[in-house]
Amino acid sequence: MLIDQGIQDTGIPNPNITWETATAKNLGLDFNLWKGRLSGEFDIFSKRTEDILIARNASIPESFGASLPKENLGIVDNKGFELALRYKGTIGENFRFEVSPNMTKATSEVIFIDEPTDVEDRIRKTGRPFDQLYGYTSAGLFKSQEEINALPDQDGQGNASLKTGDIKYEDINNDNVIDGFDVQQIGKSVIPEIVYGLNLSMAYKGFDLNASFQGATDFNSYAYIGAFSLGSNAIRGRVLDSYREGNENAAFPRTYFNTPPNNERTSTFWMIDGSYLKLRNVEVGYNLPDDVMDKLGIESIRFFVSGNNLLTFSKYDFYDPERPSEESGNSLYYPQLRRVNLGFSVNF
Repeated sequence: MLIDQGIQDTGIPNPNITWETATAKNLGLDFNLWKGRLSGEFDIFSKRTEDILIARNASIPESFGASLPKENLGIVDNKGFELALRYKGTIGENFRFEVSPNMTKATSEVIFIDEPTDVEDRIRKTGRPFDQLYGYTSAGLFKSQEEINALPDQDGQGNASLKTGDIKYEDINNDNVIDGFDVQQIGKSVIPEIVYGLNLSMAYKGFDLNASFQGATDFNSYAYIGAFSLGSNAIRGRVLDSYREGNENAAFPRTYFNTPPNNERTSTFWMIDGSYLKLRNVEVGYNLPDDVMDKLGIESIRFFVSGNNLLTFSKYDFYDPERPSEESGNSLYYPQLRRVNLGFSVNF
């Protein structure tokens, strides 16, 4: 067996790479009221991260002829607040409960990233959220060949490669051509600005209930769904609601395989509100009464049923809304598992 060995030049090295640095400021308030029935924390924070590794390629012309190494150049600001509350209460002699909501709001802003000084505002990254998406603005799907012929050239071939059911894009600069000059900031960042949760705990006589909810909002998720991605099987819902004769009001473009990637362009067509709420954990238990334990000579017996990831409320119909938001390849993400457990515990 022959093995080819070789060395590949990865570009100009940078021996001066160092760690990122972060400067954080926090102002917090802890409170405890009504003999501990209501308590909580409120925290305002700001954080500047400097020396982020980025390559100085955007401000260097392609005629330079080499790939520059990453340098400690980037600067990003993050700021926001966190709030956590806890309330303990009783109803009657036997019912006890505790409610603990929490929320974090954080926004990011790129202070410095390598880009030309004369970059157009529509694609400028400085001053915008980290992980902001840029792409085309969708105008829906082509419904007829006449519509394809009448609209601006978006495939560089006079729309010869397009068919009904393909995505059409807006001509932002009105030059009758859909190209890179029509790319602009689209939607919000793919990182949630608000994450929140709720923990519940209840007990009544021998029964107890614990539940945990978690969610996120105020962000966009990029939900590109490619039928027959990588030549593999397609998602059933994606194919059934794709554009075809008799289903002209479909949610998704026509299915295709090994055709010009018009529908794969980064655009608002695939952007959705990424908000979600999950019932993350829940457990219901029952402790046998003390008089029964005394007869059995056992300290305690508890039966329980628990579950993880039982419910998800989201506009996402095909994937776990927590999967990485990427412009491609997100169909390869393995979702979180739903589990249900039954059991008991005995203390002697």
